Amino acid sequence: MTAYDRLRQNPTSTSRRRRLESRIFELAGYLQVYWEALARIFEVAFANPTEYSIQRSTGVYAFHRIFSGDYPPDLLQGTTPVGVYAHCERNNNFSTDFMENVLRQMCEAANRSGEFGRGVNDEFWHKGRRGVPPLGYELARATSQKGIGELSAKLGKHLAMLP
Repeated sequence: MTAYDRLRQNPTSTSRRRRLESRIFELAGYLQVYWEALARIFEVAFANPTEYSIQRSTGVYAFHRIFSGDYPPDLLQGTTPVGVYAHCERNNNFSTDFMENVLRQMCEAANRSGEFGRGVNDEFWHKGRRGVPPLGYELARATSQKGIGELSAKLGKHLAMLP
């Protein structure tokens, strides 16, 4: 985004524009693969987007932070987790299988920690219904940026450390 801001300040630079557009398409491709990996992990939630928050603002914002490693610094409590992108870059592997493996390890580590008091699975993302006690995890139904940031930091800190 910084490069995009610089380009907007000097839109006459054709070579810079081409490089930036190429990089944006590359990153967009990585994000598409990333969401394909998430769809493999949370099959039920992806098949029923009206019942689950993973494809709504809450999940989209949280998982984009987890991809980039851009967590709210005030919520990290001394930890500095990386994002999925850093794992892919370190391993020079941006495949769906690799991202799925990184994300599954994150969910398993979160489950082992007991931090959420429930499994990070499809039901974690359930929105519940009016008149029915909420079925999903409270922060997975968050609507504020603060709540979504907290969710991303809590999940992201369970990503494996880079070697």
